[in-house]
Amino acid sequence: MNYKKMKDQAKKNLKGNYSTLVLATLILFSIGAVCNFIGNVTDSMFLTYALSLIADSLLAMGFVKMIVKVSNKKKAELADLTSETDLFLKYMAISVIVFVIVGILILLALIAFKSLCMVIANMGAINLLLGTVLILCGLLLITLIIGVTVYMSIAFSQSLFILYEEKDLPATKVLSKSFDMMDGYTLEYLILTLTFIGWFVLCVVTLGIGYIFLAPYLLVVYANFYKVVKKDYKTAKGDKKPEKIFNDEDTKAEEE
Repeated sequence: MNYKKMKDQAKKNLKGNYSTLVLATLILFSIGAVCNFIGNVTDSMFLTYALSLIADSLLAMGFVKMIVKVSNKKKAELADLTSETDLFLKYMAISVIVFVIVGILILLALIAFKSLCMVIANMGAINLLLGTVLILCGLLLITLIIGVTVYMSIAFSQSLFILYEEKDLPATKVLSKSFDMMDGYTLEYLILTLTFIGWFVLCVVTLGIGYIFLAPYLLVVYANFYKVVKKDYKTAKGDKKPEKIFNDEDTKAEEE
């Protein structure tokens, strides 16, 4: 996969659109900051998540529309940001499902890490060989869980592009199609993301402000990646329904 070509194409696509996308990103960033502020004032993580989820559900798909238009060499308009509110519930459903799946995996990783710390802290009270085996198993388990978490996050990475193009699909089928579509492209997506590592470091150094300027470029690159993966997926499977993860029972029922 030609990552440089995707990035060069994204730069060309952004000409005449970059400032509009930066402004849209700034709006989303500001709304998120307000939601976090309210959550901090009320000392409620649940309120922070709920407010952020509602705000994202109203505006995120409009932002996706802007990104897709730019990747297709069309002019993005700030009004697009509020043009896809009819996808509010589906976006929310997708976000909650992914949050629960990834959240459970992260929780398992934290439990494994805490258990590993307890083993290390009590090494003097247990057999050296047993302690060593437990530590190695703990490290292996943590690495495995982190790997699965990254894999699942990447597997669902195309969901919003799919939802934008196939608005009639239920949320679970959108996720299933993304999972199916990314089969064989997980490593490519990871490598593409890692090519932005310098940008990510800059974003951290600037306390997230740099992301306002990076997001438009990064997301247009991802949109170009999606077009390549979608083309290959359609060539390989045509209109065949995705079979993996959420759709297994539906597929069997249709075949019967």
